[in-house]
Amino acid sequence: MKVPVVQKWINSLPDDVRDELEDVISYLRFLEREAWVRPQFETLDKGLCEIRWKSASGNYRLYGYFGPARRQFSGYSGSQKKKNKDVDTEKQAQSRKNLFDRGIGELDDLEFNTTKAKDSGSSSAK
Repeated sequence: MKVPVVQKWINSLPDDVRDELEDVISYLRFLEREAWVRPQFETLDKGLCEIRWKSASGNYRLYGYFGPARRQFSGYSGSQKKKNKDVDTEKQAQSRKNLFDRGIGELDDLEFNTTKAKDSGSSSAK
């Protein structure tokens, strides 16, 4: 079974970084969309959004879009943020979303677990 790109990236994160991401998603998932604001979330250009979090090793971002289902945020790329605007990772998320919109690829649920995310799951956080 092929591990989706975003899940593979999450699996590669150190435990503390992955735990912080899980905490932010756990917090956001019960809020109405209008309450998804800084510091944990920001809307960028053309519908692209980022889930934002920090750990001792730096700042991290999970880039994605709302949808396709109601109250669903789908992650398409992630990175450790090392500059003001991470244009390459943002473009990667946009490109993956375009492929998905054309029917190429599919989204699965991201999987988290405080010991180590399993090698399955994928790119949408519900």
